[in-house]
Amino acid sequence: MITPADCRNGTYPFSYHHQDSCPIHPECPLQHSVKVDGVWQFAPGIELGQTHKINGTTSHKIRCIGCGHTNPIKQHDANILQSRGYTIAFTILPTGIDGSVCQVAGCGRTDTELHHFAPRSLFPDADNWPVLPLCVEHHLAWHNTTGVAT
Repeated sequence: MITPADCRNGTYPFSYHHQDSCPIHPECPLQHSVKVDGVWQFAPGIELGQTHKINGTTSHKIRCIGCGHTNPIKQHDANILQSRGYTIAFTILPTGIDGSVCQVAGCGRTDTELHHFAPRSLFPDADNWPVLPLCVEHHLAWHNTTGVAT
C-alpha cells in the first residue's frame, strides 16, 4: 500500500504521481476487485484485513496494495482468500485507526506493534486499556525515553 510517507519522500512507484498532499490516488493503475452477480472477482494486488468493532465483533476487508481502496467482504469470502494463502495483512482497531500503520506523525511505517497506554509492568489490567500501533523504532523510543518497561 502507498503510505503518506511515500508521497512525502517521492517513492510513489507510478510515473504520473502528481505530488499532491493526498496519499491515496484515484488513478490507481492496478485492477481492483469487483463483485459480479454476488461473487467477488478478486484482483491479484490485494491484501486481506480485518476490522475490530467496539461491540467485539470482527469483519473483513480487502485493500488494494496500490491505492489503499478498501471493500468490506463477508466471512465466507475471507475464508476463500485464506484458503488461497492470504493472511491478515492489516487490522483496523475499534477507534478507526489502521493498526498496520505507525501513528507517529510523518512515519507511515507498517512494521507495527501495539503500544499499551497502560504498560503491563504498571497495570495488571493493561489489556483493558487503549492501544495504539507504533513502528518498532518509535515504540522502543517511547519506552527508552520514559524509562517505563513494557
